[in-house]
Amino acid sequence: YKEAQIAEAAEIGDISILDPAIPPREPINSNNRSIIILLGFIMALGLGVLSTFTIEYFDTTLKSEEDVRSHLNIPILGISPLIEFDEKYEYLDYKKAKEVDSILVTHDYSPTSVGEAYRALRTNLMFSRRTGHNQTLTITSPTPGDGKSFTISNLSITMAQQGARVLLVDADLRRGVLHNTFACQKSPGLSEILTSRAYLMEALNETHVPNLFLISCGNLIPNPSELLGSSRMMDFFHEVRERFDVIFFDTPPLATVTDAAVLGSQVDSVAIVLRAGKTGFQEAQKSIELLENVSANIIGVILNGVEVQTSRYKYSYYHY
Repeated sequence: YKEAQIAEAAEIGDISILDPAIPPREPINSNNRSIIILLGFIMALGLGVLSTFTIEYFDTTLKSEEDVRSHLNIPILGISPLIEFDEKYEYLDYKKAKEVDSILVTHDYSPTSVGEAYRALRTNLMFSRRTGHNQTLTITSPTPGDGKSFTISNLSITMAQQGARVLLVDADLRRGVLHNTFACQKSPGLSEILTSRAYLMEALNETHVPNLFLISCGNLIPNPSELLGSSRMMDFFHEVRERFDVIFFDTPPLATVTDAAVLGSQVDSVAIVLRAGKTGFQEAQKSIELLENVSANIIGVILNGVEVQTSRYKYSYYHY
């Protein structure tokens, strides 16, 4: 009985052949290999172009002078070439600042592209009709890492080389590092002056660059923004205006705290450092609006980190 069931299950039902199998006479697609390769190349090229277009379309960073003019409608005071740097997050701030001191590109009058870029920036600041008389100038940036401290250091040096008596004030009372950049003492500094714990001459440091003096940030205090807008700050302005030809103020980034906006309302002019390929035009526009809200005199932007194809223009650099 079991054998009968197996035999019944194994019986083949009605089958009809719809399309008989015919052995091929030659290899399939043997004549279309070159066409397939060509189609693959065209598809790969098209995919690459499409990817590039998509990336460029959604990339809102400012990369060139044309991007700044088209998106911000603000003068460009100068540009500086790209300076490559190692990511040294494991370093403390004072160790990273020492890296900058070794590459202050303007202190030795070297005819490098970077040095000439800052000398051109100095010329624009001195002779631009829009800037006018700028005895006090604040340089800030939208976010950390844009290169504002490096920019203001080199700009101060070039201005001192011109023969002007220059004061560089580290008004970043939260993370100031210029005292390490120029190998000067941190305290007493600006915070001690504003809290009446030191006089100007006690906090004044003479740097290794002739005609360039530095007032460091000083020790950390709990209320930097309030002190930068205090009457004691007004007294400080009055005193340094009488002693120096040009006074530069380095500040924290605009996106982090209000210190730069507070100080920007008190100085003659403000310049904003934008990092090419990093700063988005919306970030830059927001920074401009923050300064305009306090009636700051924005004279233009400095585009930092513009790519230069020649390798001899590349140096080491570090983050804010």
